[in-house]
Amino acid sequence: MGYNKINTIMKGFLSMIYCCLDDVDLALEAIVDKTQLAPVIDQIPKEEQLSTRCEYCGAPAVYIVTNSHSHTECGQ
Repeated sequence: MGYNKINTIMKGFLSMIYCCLDDVDLALEAIVDKTQLAPVIDQIPKEEQLSTRCEYCGAPAVYIVTNSHSHTECGQ
């Protein structure tokens, strides 16, 4: 699946991708390719995993991958 189909949030250097365990490597590569910055990976809390889907395959998301300049909670 190409990066153009990924539902990422891109505003300058802010980027965030929700992903499952199988697709975490794709998310890490996408963040590095888009921002040229080291990615930050955090586990999604278990209570949020059921409602959050992987942006690649639609499976329940386990991780959120952001760049180091993200102002999201997990990127701080």
